[in-house]
Order: sequence, then structure tokens, then C-alpha cells
Amino acid sequence: MLSFDNTLDKISTVSDVPYVNPTYSFINSVGRQWIFNYTLALAKEILAYIRGKYTTVPIPGSETTLNQGDLLADARTEKEALLANLRETLNATSRGAQMESQAKEVEDLQTTLRAVPMTIFIG
Repeated sequence: MLSFDNTLDKISTVSDVPYVNPTYSFINSVGRQWIFNYTLALAKEILAYIRGKYTTVPIPGSETTLNQGDLLADARTEKEALLANLRETLNATSRGAQMESQAKEVEDLQTTLRAVPMTIFIG
């Protein structure tokens, strides 16, 4: 197991993540929020399947219909959005994207330095 007290064992980029099951207490707040939202979407999907088994429920004097279709559509939409957001985040933090960002930064710096007037020192 990795020790996160040593600076050499810290994860600085996505490519440094070890291929082991992560310990939940070491996951940052953004990761925990994503896990929470994805778990909520999974729970909605499971509830929708359960409600699909019992489409109508008898109540005193009548029957009520459960909203299986709406709940299932919402759950699937949320899961797809969360996965797309995760893919986008992972692509943005990939080595290629970081190299492109650094190249753009260098290009912008060179453009700025070209606009600075040159001075002549007479000594």
C-alpha cells in the first residue's frame, strides 16, 4: 500500500494513479462528490427497475401508477452526463493536453516579449 506522507508517493497527475483499488479516505472532495452523484444515479436506476415490477399499487379506494419510466430516463441521463464529464476531465489532464497547454503558454509569452520595446544601454 502506498504511503501518502512521503512527497515521492503523491499523485500529481492522472497518469501517476496506481492500478489498485483506491482508499476512499485518500480521495479528494471532487472525486468524492463524483462518486456520490454516480451512486445516486445508480440507486435511481435500481429503484426504477423495482418500480417497473410493480407498475400499479393498490391504495384504499383506488390504484396509483409508479413513475418507472421517468426515473429510469433521469438515472440514465445523469449517468451518461457524469461519465462524459469524467472523460472530459481525464482528456483535459492527459499528457498531450498538458503539453499543448504548455506550448500555448510559451507561444503567448513569446508574443508578449516581442511587443516589449528593446532598450539600449550606453555605459
